[in-house]
Amino acid sequence: GKISAEQFWQRAKISWNIQASSEVLSRLWCSSYQPNERVVRLVDRLRNAGYELLYLSDNTRERVAYLDERYSLLQKFDDGIFSHVVKHKKPDPIIYQLVLAKASHPSNECVYIDDKPEYLGPAKSLGMEVIAFKSASQLETRLKELLFLPDAS
Repeated sequence: GKISAEQFWQRAKISWNIQASSEVLSRLWCSSYQPNERVVRLVDRLRNAGYELLYLSDNTRERVAYLDERYSLLQKFDDGIFSHVVKHKKPDPIIYQLVLAKASHPSNECVYIDDKPEYLGPAKSLGMEVIAFKSASQLETRLKELLFLPDAS
């Protein structure tokens, strides 16, 4: 959120010696992401079980807009924090505190999941249970172990 998308792409094109337009590069970059359907189903199960779901994301404004328009992912969450909005990125402890401020539960009743293990420390230090995401099946198993995930019906 500190530079515009156009500034980013201009710098990237120079660095990578690419002649494509910023618009083409942005579209290619955004379209390369697709939701993991098994994770989406886990999110739906948690939501249907009544859990409050918050996101904490370092994704860019443009990618978030693209993914939400294409897959309607944000509607699956109650609220959350984007680093480009609050001007703090993971693993800055402030961003974790900001998401906890939106939660309806104390940190010791929250689970933080991230695919980058280096981002788990601040959440753990604030009292959250943490899970290093490796796969949908590993996440499902761990959530069941923590008694957060009901059996699929």
